[in-house]
Amino acid sequence: GLVRGAVIEDDQGLSAYLAKRESGLFALAWRVLEGAGKGEEPRVLQEAGQVYGRARLLSELAGRLAEGQLVLPLEHLGRFGVDVAALRRGEASAALLSALEAFREDVRLRFRRIAEDLAGASSNTRCVLLPLALVEPYLSAQEKLGPACVRAAGDVGPLNRIWRLWWAHWSGIG
Repeated sequence: GLVRGAVIEDDQGLSAYLAKRESGLFALAWRVLEGAGKGEEPRVLQEAGQVYGRARLLSELAGRLAEGQLVLPLEHLGRFGVDVAALRRGEASAALLSALEAFREDVRLRFRRIAEDLAGASSNTRCVLLPLALVEPYLSAQEKLGPACVRAAGDVGPLNRIWRLWWAHWSGIG
Protein backbone atom coordinates (compact mmCIF):
# COMPACT_ATOMS: atom_id res chain seq x y z
CA GLY A 1 0.00 0.00 0.00
CA LEU A 2 0.89 3.64 -0.05
CA VAL A 3 2.40 5.32 2.98
CA ARG A 4 1.34 8.63 4.51
CA GLY A 5 2.35 11.52 2.30
CA ALA A 6 2.78 9.27 -0.74
CA VAL A 7 1.95 10.58 -4.18
CA ILE A 8 1.60 8.93 -7.56
CA GLU A 9 3.34 10.98 -10.21
CA ASP A 10 1.72 9.73 -13.42
CA ASP A 11 -0.49 7.08 -14.99
CA GLN A 12 2.46 4.72 -15.32
CA GLY A 13 3.02 4.92 -11.56
CA LEU A 14 -0.67 4.32 -10.90
CA SER A 15 -0.68 1.34 -13.27
CA ALA A 16 2.36 -0.16 -11.51
CA TYR A 17 0.74 0.33 -8.09
CA LEU A 18 -2.52 -1.29 -9.23
CA ALA A 19 -0.69 -4.15 -10.97
CA LYS A 20 0.64 -5.16 -7.55
CA ARG A 21 -2.46 -4.33 -5.53
CA GLU A 22 -5.40 -5.39 -7.71
CA SER A 23 -4.26 -7.17 -10.88
CA GLY A 24 -2.26 -9.62 -8.84
CA LEU A 25 -5.38 -10.64 -6.93
CA PHE A 26 -7.32 -11.28 -10.15
CA ALA A 27 -4.39 -13.36 -11.44
CA LEU A 28 -4.15 -15.33 -8.18
CA ALA A 29 -7.86 -16.13 -8.24
CA TRP A 30 -7.55 -17.26 -11.86
CA ARG A 31 -4.59 -19.52 -11.00
CA VAL A 32 -6.60 -21.10 -8.17
CA LEU A 33 -9.57 -21.83 -10.46
CA GLU A 34 -7.63 -22.83 -13.57
CA GLY A 35 -4.75 -24.62 -11.90
CA ALA A 36 -1.10 -23.67 -11.82
CA GLY A 37 -0.15 -25.51 -15.03
CA LYS A 38 -2.70 -23.90 -17.35
CA GLY A 39 -0.24 -21.62 -19.06
CA GLU A 40 -0.22 -17.87 -19.45
CA GLU A 41 -2.95 -15.96 -17.65
CA PRO A 42 -5.30 -13.95 -19.85
CA ARG A 43 -4.33 -10.29 -20.41
CA VAL A 44 -7.85 -9.29 -19.39
CA LEU A 45 -6.91 -10.02 -15.77
CA GLN A 46 -4.32 -7.23 -15.76
CA GLU A 47 -6.80 -4.82 -17.31
CA ALA A 48 -9.49 -5.88 -14.84
CA GLY A 49 -7.19 -5.01 -11.96
CA GLN A 50 -6.56 -1.59 -13.47
CA VAL A 51 -10.27 -0.88 -13.93
CA TYR A 52 -11.42 -2.24 -10.59
CA GLY A 53 -8.54 -0.60 -8.75
CA ARG A 54 -9.19 2.82 -10.28
CA ALA A 55 -12.88 2.62 -9.38
CA ARG A 56 -12.02 1.63 -5.81
CA LEU A 57 -9.47 4.42 -5.46
CA LEU A 58 -12.09 6.94 -6.49
CA SER A 59 -14.58 5.55 -3.99
CA GLU A 60 -11.88 5.73 -1.28
CA LEU A 61 -10.67 9.21 -2.21
CA ALA A 62 -11.75 10.94 1.02
CA GLY A 63 -10.28 8.26 3.25
CA ARG A 64 -7.02 8.22 1.32
CA LEU A 65 -6.74 12.00 1.54
CA ALA A 66 -7.38 11.81 5.29
CA GLU A 67 -4.48 9.33 5.51
CA GLY A 68 -2.24 11.74 3.62
CA GLN A 69 -2.24 9.70 0.42
CA LEU A 70 -2.74 11.31 -2.96
CA VAL A 71 -3.89 8.43 -5.15
CA LEU A 72 -4.77 10.34 -8.29
CA PRO A 73 -1.73 10.92 -10.49
CA LEU A 74 -0.20 14.40 -10.11
CA GLU A 75 0.14 14.59 -13.89
CA HIS A 76 -3.63 14.09 -14.30
CA LEU A 77 -4.48 16.65 -11.62
CA GLY A 78 -2.04 19.13 -13.19
CA ARG A 79 -3.73 18.88 -16.60
CA PHE A 80 -6.88 20.25 -14.97
CA GLY A 81 -5.17 22.86 -12.81
CA VAL A 82 -6.02 21.20 -9.50
CA ASP A 83 -4.44 22.91 -6.50
CA VAL A 84 -2.86 19.90 -4.80
CA ALA A 85 -2.25 21.76 -1.54
CA ALA A 86 -5.95 22.67 -1.35
CA LEU A 87 -6.89 19.09 -2.19
CA ARG A 88 -4.68 17.82 0.64
CA ARG A 89 -6.55 20.20 2.96
CA GLY A 90 -9.81 18.58 1.87
CA GLU A 91 -10.97 21.42 -0.36
CA ALA A 92 -12.83 20.53 -3.54
CA SER A 93 -12.76 22.78 -6.57
CA ALA A 94 -14.28 22.95 -10.03
CA ALA A 95 -10.89 21.85 -11.39
CA LEU A 96 -10.92 18.78 -9.16
CA LEU A 97 -14.45 17.86 -10.20
CA SER A 98 -13.41 18.13 -13.86
CA ALA A 99 -10.34 15.97 -13.22
CA LEU A 100 -12.50 13.35 -11.46
CA GLU A 101 -15.03 13.37 -14.29
CA ALA A 102 -12.27 12.72 -16.84
CA PHE A 103 -10.80 9.98 -14.63
CA ARG A 104 -14.21 8.27 -14.32
CA GLU A 105 -14.69 8.43 -18.10
CA ASP A 106 -11.29 6.82 -18.60
CA VAL A 107 -12.27 4.01 -16.22
CA ARG A 108 -15.56 3.52 -18.08
CA LEU A 109 -13.74 3.35 -21.41
CA ARG A 110 -11.33 0.75 -20.04
CA PHE A 111 -14.29 -1.21 -18.68
CA ARG A 112 -16.01 -1.25 -22.09
CA ARG A 113 -12.84 -2.66 -23.65
CA ILE A 114 -12.78 -5.47 -21.09
CA ALA A 115 -16.45 -6.23 -21.70
CA GLU A 116 -15.63 -6.81 -25.37
CA ASP A 117 -12.94 -9.34 -24.38
CA LEU A 118 -15.32 -11.35 -22.18
CA ALA A 119 -17.19 -12.97 -25.07
CA GLY A 120 -14.55 -15.66 -25.56
CA ALA A 121 -13.42 -15.95 -21.95
CA SER A 122 -13.64 -19.22 -20.05
CA SER A 123 -16.25 -19.59 -17.33
CA ASN A 124 -13.45 -19.54 -14.71
CA THR A 125 -12.12 -16.26 -16.11
CA ARG A 126 -15.61 -14.74 -16.08
CA CYS A 127 -16.04 -15.91 -12.50
CA VAL A 128 -12.77 -14.26 -11.46
CA LEU A 129 -13.94 -11.04 -13.11
CA LEU A 130 -17.22 -10.82 -11.17
CA PRO A 131 -15.95 -7.89 -9.04
CA LEU A 132 -16.10 -5.81 -12.24
CA ALA A 133 -19.87 -5.74 -11.68
CA LEU A 134 -19.10 -3.20 -8.93
CA VAL A 135 -17.15 -0.77 -11.10
CA GLU A 136 -20.08 1.30 -12.34
CA PRO A 137 -21.79 1.42 -8.91
CA TYR A 138 -18.53 2.67 -7.35
CA LEU A 139 -18.10 5.29 -10.06
CA SER A 140 -21.72 6.44 -9.77
CA ALA A 141 -21.56 6.65 -5.97
CA GLN A 142 -18.41 8.77 -6.15
CA GLU A 143 -19.88 10.96 -8.87
CA LYS A 144 -23.03 11.66 -6.83
CA LEU A 145 -20.93 13.08 -4.00
CA GLY A 146 -19.89 16.10 -6.05
CA PRO A 147 -17.73 18.48 -3.97
CA ALA A 148 -18.28 16.31 -0.85
CA CYS A 149 -16.06 13.65 -2.47
CA VAL A 150 -13.08 14.94 -0.47
CA ARG A 151 -14.92 14.43 2.84
CA ALA A 152 -17.14 11.36 2.29
CA ALA A 153 -16.71 7.90 0.81
CA GLY A 154 -18.53 7.03 -2.39
CA ASP A 155 -19.37 3.53 -1.30
CA VAL A 156 -21.97 1.00 -2.32
CA GLY A 157 -23.92 -0.73 0.44
CA PRO A 158 -23.14 -4.37 1.26
CA LEU A 159 -26.51 -5.74 0.10
CA ASN A 160 -26.24 -3.79 -3.13
CA ARG A 161 -22.77 -5.25 -3.72
CA ILE A 162 -23.98 -8.80 -3.07
CA TRP A 163 -26.99 -8.33 -5.35
CA ARG A 164 -24.83 -6.94 -8.17
CA LEU A 165 -22.36 -9.82 -7.90
CA TRP A 166 -25.19 -12.35 -7.88
CA TRP A 167 -26.86 -10.71 -10.86
CA ALA A 168 -23.60 -10.54 -12.79
CA HIS A 169 -23.09 -14.25 -12.20
CA TRP A 170 -26.60 -15.26 -13.22
CA SER A 171 -26.82 -12.93 -16.19
CA GLY A 172 -23.85 -14.63 -17.78
CA ILE A 173 -20.86 -12.55 -16.74
CA GLY A 174 -19.63 -15.18 -14.28
